[in-house]
Amino acid sequence: MASRGLSNLINFILFGGALAAGCFLTYKLLGDFILNPADPNGQDQSFIVEPGWGLKKIASELENRKIINNKHSLSVLSQFMKGPDGKKLSEAKILSGEYKMSPAKAPKALLNNLAEAKIVYHEFSIPEGFTLKQIAKKMAATTLCTEEEANKHFNSPVVVDQFGIPASTVEGYLYPSTYKFTRPDNARTMIEQMIKEGQKVRTEDLERRAHELNMTWHNVMTLASIIEKETSEASEKKIISSVFHNRMSIQMPLQTDPTVIYGIPNFDGNLSKQHLKTPGPYNTYLNTGLPPTPIASPGKDSIDAALYPADTEYLFFVSKGDGTHQFSVTYADHTKAVNQYQKGKASPEPTKKKKKKKKVVKKVEKKVQKKVEKKVEKQSKPKSDPGKLKRKKGPLSQLELDF
Repeated sequence: MASRGLSNLINFILFGGALAAGCFLTYKLLGDFILNPADPNGQDQSFIVEPGWGLKKIASELENRKIINNKHSLSVLSQFMKGPDGKKLSEAKILSGEYKMSPAKAPKALLNNLAEAKIVYHEFSIPEGFTLKQIAKKMAATTLCTEEEANKHFNSPVVVDQFGIPASTVEGYLYPSTYKFTRPDNARTMIEQMIKEGQKVRTEDLERRAHELNMTWHNVMTLASIIEKETSEASEKKIISSVFHNRMSIQMPLQTDPTVIYGIPNFDGNLSKQHLKTPGPYNTYLNTGLPPTPIASPGKDSIDAALYPADTEYLFFVSKGDGTHQFSVTYADHTKAVNQYQKGKASPEPTKKKKKKKKVVKKVEKKVQKKVEKKVEKQSKPKSDPGKLKRKKGPLSQLELDF
């Protein structure tokens, strides 16, 4: 009996030992593969969840990248966690995008990133009046693309055709706003999103108004971009627009510096006589009609101003030097304003380039005055609407003057 009792005791001890060893091994397994990080000294890594990836695919990729020890650890833990859509994480739809994953974090912490959709966003803003060249730099700063990639898609016939833009570039159609993108977004997808944002502004009412003015939407965006580059003063946008519309109604050139500058490659800040004399699609001193494309991205205020100009007879405006402008109906009054706000300023000794520009401007002013006098004389004011210039129907002409 004593021998049998001893045997049972030994068996019990052996069973207990085996059970303890099994528990220890199970605990070790849970610790190494489920609870503990793969590498306590590891660093954050950018991990891209592609559209359509499920938890099984994500776990496999994390294991391949040695961010977790065992892909099955996520499957086990996911049974006890909820995803961003409220469902059990093992069945939930994981949002695609860029996540920060580190082998120094426990699998549960990594799952929390996915469950809470802690996506890494790259944010940037496009101010009103920015050109594609400036926007490309903003896009490249996100590291989601390079300037070269952005420029490639800016001038892509595929992108232009996709959105029905009647030009060879998307200039003016990337709407000024703040954007957030994440990988795998790239130059193409970012550009598409910015154009779509601008399309939201293009309402049926605005389309109808453009038709009333005999303007295409491309005309509207082009004129709005010029208004945008002329002033950031919201209260003046519709007045400046009225100058442009009044000039267009008598086929008077815009003679706007911003369009000329836009057409000069690598402009150095000095607008010279040669620039004004050089033929080109954006030289509104030599051409009539709007330039072929917008010259920047206009904001909503400028788009509205292009479509709803103030009711004025102004044909001229000059900068006061404080961000606002002096508007004039006659050339004589405009000349007085130029003398008051520009020529009368106390300033350092003018450079040779500035002296040349003043001479060029004087010559242009005289030519413009003669043309205006002839056209206004031919188009006498209608009896039914005294004080208003007769408007012509037909393609818009260029306008803008800021001597």
